[in-house]
Amino acid sequence: MDLELIELDNLSKKPVCILLEKSPRRWSEHLRRKLSLSYKLICVDAYAIIHHSGYRMLSDELNRIIDDSSATVVLFSVDYFYGIDVEFISGINQSVQKVLVTFDDLSLHSFNSITATSCDLVLTADPLSRLKYIEKGIDAVYFPLESSKTIYRDLKRDKKIEVLFFGNTKLADRQYYIDYLRKRGLKINVYGEETSYLDESELVQKICESHIVLNFSKTGHLENEQVQESHHRYLWQVKGRIIEVGLCRTVCVSEYAPGLELLYSDAELPTFRTPEECHILLNYLLSHDKKREEIANSIYRRTLTEYEDYPIMSIVGKALSNQRDKQN
Repeated sequence: MDLELIELDNLSKKPVCILLEKSPRRWSEHLRRKLSLSYKLICVDAYAIIHHSGYRMLSDELNRIIDDSSATVVLFSVDYFYGIDVEFISGINQSVQKVLVTFDDLSLHSFNSITATSCDLVLTADPLSRLKYIEKGIDAVYFPLESSKTIYRDLKRDKKIEVLFFGNTKLADRQYYIDYLRKRGLKINVYGEETSYLDESELVQKICESHIVLNFSKTGHLENEQVQESHHRYLWQVKGRIIEVGLCRTVCVSEYAPGLELLYSDAELPTFRTPEECHILLNYLLSHDKKREEIANSIYRRTLTEYEDYPIMSIVGKALSNQRDKQN
């Protein structure tokens, strides 16, 4: 049997999984790619069904797809779509396992923790919120979004960029940090400043050409956010940037966030809390080539073995299997 037939045979043996999304987003391909490692994936666009048939038909249509497809799992990726709540999910066919997927639980945890009571499992991109769900008796798995080794990989490029930051410089005090570092002689290369969308292939090239990638953890101002913690000016969040950089075998220096302690050691991910600490840390690492190499190898090993798509989906599969065993 040739390789193509073997792959088709393996695909046919995968269980069927339904992914209900509010509507496709530019990052949806990351989620779909990850899920497709373990499942034959059926993607359902909630907004398209609502637009065509009305909100009340969404659950009927989802149940019909479950019956027609012999699906075993339904994942609800519906951040900020408050119509998909505990009552809606309770009305979905009880023959399937139900999984809540959230990439913004930092803002939505209070609402999500109610919705999750109708689910068998929560997949969250926030390692701290995973513990919060477990504290409430709800099983949860840490589930980063952009973590594929087929996309984020070491291209073996010459390191011609001293320090790279990619993303939005207008959030929180990021620009203040960058200005502070530049005034003290550091060359900070900013990528993606003019656009919210970063081309993946170009981004990976930039990462691989950098000695160090800088990561900030603060969210934007929260004055207008309807979140439980809105009396605080900022929240500190684990960003996906760290995993992207780690898979490229490149040093990442990050602003501290409590959730980072659950993922990496200081030897894998050096952290700072102030502009002064950031400046000292960057200066030290830029002048110590061997130390940078050690850190790059350490974060790469940790990320590849624990947070890349394959190990993450293995953990998800085991969690769902354990839930089935409890119910039988």
